[in-house]
Amino acid sequence: MRRLDLEFEDVEVVFDQRAYDENAGASDSEEEASVGVPMDELLDRQQHLAESLAALVDDMEAIGEIINNNNNEPAVPVCTLPGPPAGWIPPSAPEGWKPERRVSKQPAFKDIDNPGNWSEHTYRHKFNTTLKTVNENGKEKKVKVKECKCHSLPTG
Repeated sequence: MRRLDLEFEDVEVVFDQRAYDENAGASDSEEEASVGVPMDELLDRQQHLAESLAALVDDMEAIGEIINNNNNEPAVPVCTLPGPPAGWIPPSAPEGWKPERRVSKQPAFKDIDNPGNWSEHTYRHKFNTTLKTVNENGKEKKVKVKECKCHSLPTG
């Protein structure tokens, strides 16, 4: 790798100093007719440096575009769901369907949290069935009792 900030005379001085440091006491065996770089070689170096610098600038611009594009993207991705197909009708109850009779402690359908605004046929109540012991006429009897647990869609 060459340093580009040194003049040609400086390079010569640095080379001579390094040669002297590595071989102290040796005579300078370098016999050159002329000091300097031929013009063709100098122009080739300048052309090579210009091409390298142009390639570096292109790379930096490409990296800058990538960074700017990443910074301009929203933090939360935009929803790209297309929505329901044309003519889609939400699920509904078949003709003649009536909701089941309410059990104790079951809230009215209008009072439940229904964020999707689903119909009563689709957004159904789920029950826990438990066995309770009841005294009837002095006899113990086990009875199944339904308790409303929650409301959910058929998918769970």
